[in-house]
Amino acid sequence: MTLICGVDPGAKGGLGVIHAESGRYIRSCRMPVIKVGKPLVDVMRVMDFLDNVEVVVVEDVHSMPGQGVASTFQFGRMLGMIDAVVMALELRLERVTPAVWKRYYGISRDKLSSLSKAHVLYPGRVDWNVKANDGVAEALLIANYWAERRRAHEPTAAGTPLGSQ
Repeated sequence: MTLICGVDPGAKGGLGVIHAESGRYIRSCRMPVIKVGKPLVDVMRVMDFLDNVEVVVVEDVHSMPGQGVASTFQFGRMLGMIDAVVMALELRLERVTPAVWKRYYGISRDKLSSLSKAHVLYPGRVDWNVKANDGVAEALLIANYWAERRRAHEPTAAGTPLGSQ
């Protein structure tokens, strides 16, 4: 049983674990942070959360024009902490850009569209009416995107990739 963790990085992001083969929900949480001045990833809680996970798919984000230098640096620091945890645990690290996974689902940059899509895929698992859960929604969608794309490209018993039949 392969478990995949999607990661929406940042202090208001989230983590979401699903079963790779079935897409079944396993667990999720808002990004664990500790406040030492500015918020930092709570490395120990993330390490515990990743128990039994084999693949971590992190949203591949970058700075945007108009973002402040300090906030961009802080975001990069948080992303680096997530990368370090994944590498320390010797897990497979994958990345996907927001444009790619959001286009796959046909959703916009609006966080409410992510909450709505996550509600459809994982009803009753999280309170999708709480806007603060948008990072959890995006983490689960990232994990599910990777799992669906993986299943579509795995060979079947006959040797042809799924979805190309």
